[in-house]
Amino acid sequence: MTQNSPPLVLPPGLTRAMATLQDKDRQRLDDTITRLHTVNGRLWDTEDRVRSALLSSAQVADCKREIDQLNAERNALAERADEVPRLAGGRGPRRCAPAHRDARLRRGPHVGADTADLAQRACGGPR
Repeated sequence: MTQNSPPLVLPPGLTRAMATLQDKDRQRLDDTITRLHTVNGRLWDTEDRVRSALLSSAQVADCKREIDQLNAERNALAERADEVPRLAGGRGPRRCAPAHRDARLRRGPHVGADTADLAQRACGGPR
């Protein structure tokens, strides 16, 4: 995880929505959100690393491959977070285009807020 990443704190609305899920579904969503937060941090660390002027071409290529893999993992986790409430019979996700989702994920002191925002939308919360 990035050195400057804040701990993941879920908004009260998401915490309340998660409390309505059955134990198995709540644990599945919690695990997914935690993994998503971790992947976001690893992705941003790798993006920072690839910007270093000291990297060789081979190292840049390695970082780019890692970024592609982490992006794929992040997208899969976000989709899984969207699925849990729907499968549990909840309100279901508010769908958003991948470009919109990616535009919301920006590097900065709000790393945890990005993950929590995606998770809150998965429970049908505000966008």
